Amino acid sequence: MANLLNLSRSQKFIIFAVSFGTLLECYELYLYVFWAPVISFLFFNQNSTTLSVFNTVAIFALGFIFRPLGGIFFGRFGDRFGRKKSFILSILCMTLPTFAMGVMPVYSQIGIFAPILLGVIRILQTIPVGGELPGAFCYLYENAIPKNRIFMTSFAAVGNLIGIALSAIECYLLEKYLNPEDYVNWGWRISFILGGIIGLASFYLRYRLHETKLFQEMIIHHKMHKTPIHEVVKNNWRKILQGIYYGASQTSSFHLISILFPVYLHKNIGMNYFQILILLIVLLSCMAIFLPIFGRLGDIYGSKKLAILASLGMLILFLPLYLLVNTNYIQPVIFVLILFALSITCIISICPFLISDLFHTSVRYTCIGLSFNISDGVFGGLSTLLTLYLLDVTKNPGSFVWVLLVGWVISFVSFLKIKKSNSNS
Repeated sequence: MANLLNLSRSQKFIIFAVSFGTLLECYELYLYVFWAPVISFLFFNQNSTTLSVFNTVAIFALGFIFRPLGGIFFGRFGDRFGRKKSFILSILCMTLPTFAMGVMPVYSQIGIFAPILLGVIRILQTIPVGGELPGAFCYLYENAIPKNRIFMTSFAAVGNLIGIALSAIECYLLEKYLNPEDYVNWGWRISFILGGIIGLASFYLRYRLHETKLFQEMIIHHKMHKTPIHEVVKNNWRKILQGIYYGASQTSSFHLISILFPVYLHKNIGMNYFQILILLIVLLSCMAIFLPIFGRLGDIYGSKKLAILASLGMLILFLPLYLLVNTNYIQPVIFVLILFALSITCIISICPFLISDLFHTSVRYTCIGLSFNISDGVFGGLSTLLTLYLLDVTKNPGSFVWVLLVGWVISFVSFLKIKKSNSNS
């Protein structure tokens, strides 16, 4: 990555510090996914396995409801008091519940209070997550020069992908080298305690960051807006909707690939748990590598062209995905899945710039928080539930493609309306 080598030392540190923090966001989120069978066993009434798993998934989904609230709170805090202060506060608020998750008592110790406490901690983890990735979008955008902004902002999701891969590797190693009793009794706690340590390291790195250039200029020129939140939404609702539409295809596709597709591979093709984890690790690592590559291409050829081409690539792959998921052919499914993941990666690399570029500096953090979190909650969170519903009703493993198609249409239409520049101030 020649373009990465051309960045200043300060910009490289910014990328590292931001990515290290966003790593924790998806690390702890997907730990909850990977450890779901153990969590359902330990924190709910063990007389009903099905109900325990459902309750575990319900608490996971509950987090998506609170993300927009986190986006509003940390967004307003960042627009009023600075991106750095909000960044530090969000990582601190993520770290403490992650530590708590690693030491909290289970159902056999405190009974019904265990799932209640689990739900509370899950909410406390999720609220600051609502400000984390929008903060990364905002911070990277405002520290980049105009000709390099798509490349810089493409790193916003690199930490997320590495965090998921890291959690997958950790779960793989723990399950491989611990006996089942230790794995259930205390092995899972190591993951969340390690997450807390990652959070503390990220807190230190973010403490060393400086305030963004655009925010400093806004303070110097007295352009701070202390507009109430309802006025911010009223004045920017069209752009907020546009930001929601930008994220529709990437959020629905990414959650389905990383959470539900492994289930398809296991049930329909017969891949075992370890094979799926290895595939997921390789896939996420490739996506993390290609994010800045696509970001650089976006700076050269334009975000609109790249977004449309990537969307057309996704459309072409819908039919093969639909057909192959009903077969037992492992290699073709994996090949198409990799191509589909690369198309999504291209859109993921561009969206942080597209959403950030919609808004003025005085309201950017707040509006990104609303746009991204509503998109992630509606198209990301609900897509998984809707897919499970369609699978139950139709009994067709390929029914998830219809969910992807809805998100694709919404995003594709919005990409066609991209302007050269919505806001550079």
